[in-house]
Amino acid sequence: FTDENPSKIVKATLNADGTVTGSSTLASGITPVAGSNVGFEGVTKIGSDYFAVQEATPPKIWKLTNGAGSLAALSGDLRDHATHKIIALGGLTRGGDATDELFLMAKTYNSTGRDGTSKYIQKGIMRYKISTGAITERFGGEMCNMGQPEGLTFWKGDDGKINMLMVGETHEARLYQADSSCSSGTVANEMATCVEKKVVSANCEKTKADG
Repeated sequence: FTDENPSKIVKATLNADGTVTGSSTLASGITPVAGSNVGFEGVTKIGSDYFAVQEATPPKIWKLTNGAGSLAALSGDLRDHATHKIIALGGLTRGGDATDELFLMAKTYNSTGRDGTSKYIQKGIMRYKISTGAITERFGGEMCNMGQPEGLTFWKGDDGKINMLMVGETHEARLYQADSSCSSGTVANEMATCVEKKVVSANCEKTKADG
């Protein structure tokens, strides 16, 4: 799991009774230092490597090779991404046994919307190719209606079906299950994008204590 400030990756054992033991810090600190409340938001492990996302200013993916040493930037500033300008990230996860992709929770990004032409602020899951930095797919769905999406995971149930769980602050969850009758292999534009929402008031994610 991660600590936001200072940005660090911590490893521990979660026991069956809910207690946590054997906590150790694998890596701590990034350069430049993340601002208050915009540090690490999530971590996942592929093979022996760990991948973490920095929430904002800048939104970025970091890599810890072999679980030791210093954190290195895997991506540049994702606000400058070639296809989808990601402004803030809420988390990430791996995609099953895949070794060259991550699924990012882009809780704020700017890109083409429902009409395929206009660009505006949206929310969505981004399928990110590690080796090239390309975003190969995106998914909006119910994430479009979440206030502040913060976490994502996949798993295979006892029935063999693939599940996807999205969670958000303060008490939000959206659960999807793969439909075995669907064989298109593509995400329709209506599910990939969000309807444009006109912002009528500005909100702040920081608490009073954070300033």
